[in-house]
Amino acid sequence: SAPRPWIRPDARSALRAGVSAFGFGGTNFHAALEEYQDDFLPHKASRHNWPEEIFVLRAADRDGLLAEIDKLASWLKAGNEPPLRDLAYTLHCRMRVDMPADSLTLALVASSLIDLQQMLGMARAELATDTELILNPQGIYFAAEPLGKEGKIAFLYPGQGSQYPDMLADLVMQFPQLAETFELANGLLTDQLPRPLSEYVFPVPAHDDKTSRRQRAELTDTRVAQPALGAAGAAMSRFLTLTGLEPDFVAGHSYGELVALWRAGVFDADTLQTVSAARGRFMDEATGPDSGAMAAVIADQTAVEQMLSGLPDVTIANLNSPRQTVISGATAAVEQAVERFVHQGINAKRIPVACAFHSPLVEPAQKRLAALLETIEFKPPQIGVYSNTLGGPYPDDPAEIRRVLSLQLAQPVRFTQEIEALYAAGTRLFIEAGPRSVLTGLVHQILGNRPHLAVAMDSGGHGLLAAQRALAQVIAIGVDIDLGVLYEGRDVHEINLNAAYTDPALSAYGPTTWLVNGGRARRWLDVQKGLPDPVVQPLRVSLTGSLTPPAAPSLPQADQPVSQPQPVRPVPPRPFAEPLAPLHAVPGTEADLVMQQTQQLMARFLEMQASVMSSYLADAPPTTLSESIAPAAPVDQQPAHQAHKQRPLAEPVVVVRRKSRPAVSQVTGPSPVMRFTLRAADAPVIEATAGLAPGRAIVITADAYGIADVVADMLRAQGYDAVIVSDSPTNRASHVNGSAENGTTLSNGHTKGAGDWHYAAPLADNAAVMQLLATIRADHRAIGSLLHLAALKPATPFDQLDLNGWQQAVEDNLLSFFNLVQGLQADLVSAATAGGSCLLAATQMGGDFAVGGGQRRSFSPAQASIAGLLKTAAHEMPGVRTKVVDFGQPDDLAALAQAVLAETGAADSLIEVGYRDGIRTMIATDYAPVDSHRANVPALDDKSVILVTGGARGITASVVQELAQRYRPTVVLAGRSPLPPEREARETADLTSAREIKAALLRSLSSDGKPAALSEVEAAYQRLLREREIRVNMERLRRTGATVEYHPVDVRDEAAFGALIDGIYGRFDRLDGVIHGAGVVEDKLIKDKTVDSLRRVLSTKVDSAFVLSRMLRPDSLKFLVFFSSVSGRFGNRGQGDYAAANEVLNKLAVLLDRDWPGHVVSINWGPWDAGMVSDELRRQFQQRGVSLVPIDVGCQRLVEELSAGSKGEVEVLICGEDNQVMAHAASTAG
Repeated sequence: SAPRPWIRPDARSALRAGVSAFGFGGTNFHAALEEYQDDFLPHKASRHNWPEEIFVLRAADRDGLLAEIDKLASWLKAGNEPPLRDLAYTLHCRMRVDMPADSLTLALVASSLIDLQQMLGMARAELATDTELILNPQGIYFAAEPLGKEGKIAFLYPGQGSQYPDMLADLVMQFPQLAETFELANGLLTDQLPRPLSEYVFPVPAHDDKTSRRQRAELTDTRVAQPALGAAGAAMSRFLTLTGLEPDFVAGHSYGELVALWRAGVFDADTLQTVSAARGRFMDEATGPDSGAMAAVIADQTAVEQMLSGLPDVTIANLNSPRQTVISGATAAVEQAVERFVHQGINAKRIPVACAFHSPLVEPAQKRLAALLETIEFKPPQIGVYSNTLGGPYPDDPAEIRRVLSLQLAQPVRFTQEIEALYAAGTRLFIEAGPRSVLTGLVHQILGNRPHLAVAMDSGGHGLLAAQRALAQVIAIGVDIDLGVLYEGRDVHEINLNAAYTDPALSAYGPTTWLVNGGRARRWLDVQKGLPDPVVQPLRVSLTGSLTPPAAPSLPQADQPVSQPQPVRPVPPRPFAEPLAPLHAVPGTEADLVMQQTQQLMARFLEMQASVMSSYLADAPPTTLSESIAPAAPVDQQPAHQAHKQRPLAEPVVVVRRKSRPAVSQVTGPSPVMRFTLRAADAPVIEATAGLAPGRAIVITADAYGIADVVADMLRAQGYDAVIVSDSPTNRASHVNGSAENGTTLSNGHTKGAGDWHYAAPLADNAAVMQLLATIRADHRAIGSLLHLAALKPATPFDQLDLNGWQQAVEDNLLSFFNLVQGLQADLVSAATAGGSCLLAATQMGGDFAVGGGQRRSFSPAQASIAGLLKTAAHEMPGVRTKVVDFGQPDDLAALAQAVLAETGAADSLIEVGYRDGIRTMIATDYAPVDSHRANVPALDDKSVILVTGGARGITASVVQELAQRYRPTVVLAGRSPLPPEREARETADLTSAREIKAALLRSLSSDGKPAALSEVEAAYQRLLREREIRVNMERLRRTGATVEYHPVDVRDEAAFGALIDGIYGRFDRLDGVIHGAGVVEDKLIKDKTVDSLRRVLSTKVDSAFVLSRMLRPDSLKFLVFFSSVSGRFGNRGQGDYAAANEVLNKLAVLLDRDWPGHVVSINWGPWDAGMVSDELRRQFQQRGVSLVPIDVGCQRLVEELSAGSKGEVEVLICGEDNQVMAHAASTAG
């Protein structure tokens, strides 16, 4: 569960509750409670200790401000440790008494005294260099020329689409007076909604995706959304009034204009709710046979108007910014317009709406609203209120206000013109007084680099923290506000900063006094220091704790029911967490933290004990699996050199409850081989966030939907330097700008304008990317992070691709990302040590990386290459936060941008994160042995025909040997190497040592008295060994009695490989199964990898797999097995290309298994104990906690997969004890 505001059903009702208590001795009590509403004691805050506090320092000039910083820093350095809230309150009191608002102000938002000291040091360093403006997203704000001295203030109210469940919940719980706006709405809308409005806004916490989706859908209903936004806007306005913030002007976007008119005093709060509910109802009821559609276009008004020529049924609905225009109209006409825009290379996409707002199609609703407005009393506005329709101020005449408002619903929203008019009227501070930060981003787009400040009071994360940071920025620019409301009812005390701090509470008890209860002991001293209350969020699972081991993986159930603890699924309180706001560890003593960790560890110990006892009582002895974290690598090549030795980590014991009769797959001995499957699961909420290195550019690659623009605006609003890079078909890097008329041409031919930086280059061209990055470094001093969003674009459906289209799709996705990562690796590692760095890539595979079960989704398997490369980069780029974030269809661009920003700052251990229907999702790894009852079912017989790629050597030869001995099928082997002569040359046939063989080869290759090159001899020696192996393996296969053919073929050659497959069908009239084991490994670190080598590794696996998908006949195919690797699942140092290829293979298997009747499985093998594994390599694997798969056991596991593997279980991991796999299984269990 989670705390949420408790709102009365109306202003006159009292709150009531029932409390039950049950004792072990049999006593049961129940109490019915009713709220006491008469005056008695002053209000007490719901939480005394907040996660962060605002600290304000003021002085007449810069030198004075530096002196104030030094004084406070010295006082803290001397060992003074007051409660955080008391210090913040003390500085607030001094500020109100000692200094006027037009003094220079430094505002800091810190989460601990240590955090505060670090910020004081950072601020001092910046101020000492005569910095004019500091808007550091870590919480440091200063302005040498405060905008608040003369600039005016405008409140902006968002429109429909900004609402979300639990909006403003944190503020309403902390400031109960804000609840009155929702109580009022509850009472007024009793007869219009099935339940109180507040129950839609603050719903019961959802514990599953279905409930969460339903709650969002209910709040999105226009009949609910509009009055909900009205109540939220009124509540935020009241909060701002409590701080003394009063606007000079107000404006709103679409529906938000009603709230602006209320704030200006045109009508009262009752009227606001009445009109809001009616407006939503009229719009809902106005939909006819064609309710119309809307689409967002990333282009300015002029370009859109030109493109709409000849489409009379489409009109411009919203002029949101110079780069964003929304069109509206008849559905068919809007779809035609979108096709026209896309054809011209302009990003355009339909947006999910109930009808075509702000178009002639909603005229019936507009007329009904106009009739209602005629019955309402309007008053002259008390402050300036601006109109969407006019793009400027409303007139003062109430009748004219009524007339303009009555037209608004069917008229375009001229938001760009409105903001420009506000700016021309002197507005410099824009405060978004409602949920989310959509309008804040639009203001930044409209005003560009002109002096202004736009802040969002609730950016969709923790509302209290967002409000504090917004207020800190406002006070830093010289606006006179009163922060006293933040301390009301919080038990704060003013401190004497001129003396050593002494806690008065300590006089009662000495430092040796402890408070003890039945489950915890804490020092009295620690209690009095005021450890912060936990952040108001639901129960969550931390992935970063160093003392608490992760939970055990999901395990098979015993035959008989047993009592077992039920896992708790972490549920995010909101779709996305507050980005980039560093939530540092809750301050406390080491003893207290150890106590907390010990309690958590004991809780998990008891869960383990329950599982052990369940196994014991079921007469099934538990098998224990030791674990530690380490990456795995394939054995057929020496792994890349490890830069540092990895030591095993202590992990929990995984208890596998066996059935009373051991399964066929059970392996005795010290190194069992295990099977795991993947599933999508709810991910923990983001508990801690981290910042990015200041003063370094954040490179964002452009997507097809305009998400990059929104993300860049959000980052710039937080003080970061964000640049956008677009993929360009041109052959050189260029520097462009959206406002060319203001630009100047530089000597290098690039264009540099007054607005935001925007670059373009052919990203698949390695040399062009390196030139581009050099240009960005020259313009912006340094680069600190990469957000790769280029893969967010519509993809050609897989069934419409030919081999050339497939190859292009794979290269388009991987090469651009590879080139950027290779060029930026040193930059990102450097930035990681200077404040933080993030390497993030976004994909579009459904929001769950295509592992979400049976639900069919169209996606491009080629995008999986990005995930494979990024997971390897995580091993090769120490300190850099790495994330691959998967999305579904981009229906809500603002929400997707918020998710990108949240993951950019997420300081958890998840690398792969999805957002499916707005819920944060992860990939869980479940222990899943095959069904013992099915394991003995024969997969093949002596009439079966199978095709195996990968040649007659290595692991594939061992697998074929096992199948041939068991079933005696017809086996067609396809390999790169030509079939060797039946007999070896006499010169080497009887030789066994390498020295003798090479000497013989040297003699035979030398001519005319000139010795052969050593490289030539070595190549001949390796070829001879391959031929010997093929010769031996083919003879062994023939002895099994199976029919075995070997065909030398390049499986990447569509014509040759396709002819082989057609020939099999032609000769045998069947092909029962295929095992695709072809692949090459050319290990190199990303920084040393060449594009040609990357292409070879990639094409050998994925091009041949594509040919199989086109040439096989799925109706008669029983199985298709891809041999993949755990390197693709988890990444591995030195194997970026190999990991990328295997991830593509995995997702292609998912796609084919959904479409084909047979079983398609991609087995992510751990390393095999093949003959080429030396003792030294075996020792290295052992040090990394990796047990090798014995050849005979690996072959047995494949047979079991063919016999007993379940359709739908596509991505399967089979490995020995691998600490990386086991750790992931443990951390994602539940």
